[in-house]
Amino acid sequence: IINKFIFFTLALYSCSKENVVAPSAEYDIQTLDKTKNEYVNLEKPYQLKVNLEYRVISQNSNEYNSFYMGDSLLLGKLWIKQIYSEQPKIDHRGLALKYDLKLKRSIATIKYSKVGVYPATFVAGAAGNDGNDLTFAVNSDNQITVIP
Repeated sequence: IINKFIFFTLALYSCSKENVVAPSAEYDIQTLDKTKNEYVNLEKPYQLKVNLEYRVISQNSNEYNSFYMGDSLLLGKLWIKQIYSEQPKIDHRGLALKYDLKLKRSIATIKYSKVGVYPATFVAGAAGNDGNDLTFAVNSDNQITVIP
């Protein structure tokens, strides 16, 4: 009887446990085509103009995405590095993308204020098992060149 109980408990546990698979960490950067009033994807490698707004859009339909622009900004007296780090650091932050129900994609608006080459990183996350299991996919393959 004890063996049957253990087997039954293990069977229930294995059925209730979800396999959490990281979504794609692919993304696009888009610009607004003012003549058509719609966003269009930019070609890679990304070359953006300084002080113009662009949109980052996930290629996955997941709600948990973030984008690290690869630059730094001054908040009060603290410099915040928008550079991805595998180790949690208090001065490293990315932009949380907002999920758009109509697009079924996550989006964020970005703007670079200085010319340069930036190591952009996109992070996609997934949660399962009531938030107890997390998995992430990281894409740091695309540098962004910002021109005048």
